Amino acid sequence: MKSVSLLVSCLLLGTVAYAAQTKPASPAAAKQSVATIAAGEYAGTWKATNESGGALRLKLKNESSTGWSGEASFTFDGANIPAKVTSIKVDGAKLELVFEWEIQGTPGKSRLSGEWKEGRLKGKYDSTPAEAAGEGTWELARA
Repeated sequence: MKSVSLLVSCLLLGTVAYAAQTKPASPAAAKQSVATIAAGEYAGTWKATNESGGALRLKLKNESSTGWSGEASFTFDGANIPAKVTSIKVDGAKLELVFEWEIQGTPGKSRLSGEWKEGRLKGKYDSTPAEAAGEGTWELARA
């Protein structure tokens, strides 16, 4: 009986020692996994500090040869506004995206910055149309 107890104790101790020596994933592997998760289609909402808001859609692609590309659109006063994505940066769980748009002949640009948390993309935005700047929050989930 003592030999069985000793054997079980040795096995448990060996398992604990092995687990303690196992290395976590490298930062590069963690970034790659987030980048892989980031690619896809997202739908959600944006909300300005003045309480206006609407729908927001993003499509993110990560091509090994060309890097990140994307498509974006949002609604404003009930109208769908297509946007041209000009910049996408992914750093770990953080995302920064810039897109240009035009509403009734007035050009503008929006910068979204946020991160992946609990399976969602969320963050803050600021916009710089010709007449006035705007800011607020946004939140997206996989479409």
